[in-house]
Amino acid sequence: MLECPHCYRIFRATPEKLGARCPKCRMPLFERSPRRRPAEREMGQCAKHPENTAVAKCVRCGQLICATCRTRWHDEATCPDCVEKSAAAHEPTPQETQRQQRQAWTSLVLSVVGWSTALLLLWPLSSLHSLTGGMLSFAVFAGTVFFVFSFIPALLALGQGVSALRLRGTQKVIATCGLAISGAQLGLLVGVVVLNLWLN
Repeated sequence: MLECPHCYRIFRATPEKLGARCPKCRMPLFERSPRRRPAEREMGQCAKHPENTAVAKCVRCGQLICATCRTRWHDEATCPDCVEKSAAAHEPTPQETQRQQRQAWTSLVLSVVGWSTALLLLWPLSSLHSLTGGMLSFAVFAGTVFFVFSFIPALLALGQGVSALRLRGTQKVIATCGLAISGAQLGLLVGVVVLNLWLN
């Protein structure tokens, strides 16, 4: 149940069905109450409705907007023209952009960690020919541990990269790099396992 803060009419419909404006008075339903401005700081006339006094400035284009025009879009006071342009361009929300950036960078970092762990495998393998007894079994054990644990960050990087690519935003190149690096590592590791099983 919602109450319009301007005309005080009560609506029983869900917010999705009502929309952003009151069906009766057409004022914004979900905006926080405006802060009172001092009388001497009058902004001027609304660009679209010259008979109305402006109450805000569009954060995108800078036009003065009145209470009738003002719309809160992605938590910013925006004019209707900019809202229409943003909706038509399918702009990502700030939350989507932030999530994509976090997932893309996580994918890249995890893929580098996966490769670093896989390359640590070379350390015990490089000394196998000179080791005997207990040290040989330790080197084989350490190599196996590095090999198995290098799968974990690579798989996580793969998941984060795919998830970041599915979101709208500007970090697709970083997500693709993380995806490619982790995919190459997983391909190499699986190839080593398959080759080992085939030869033995």
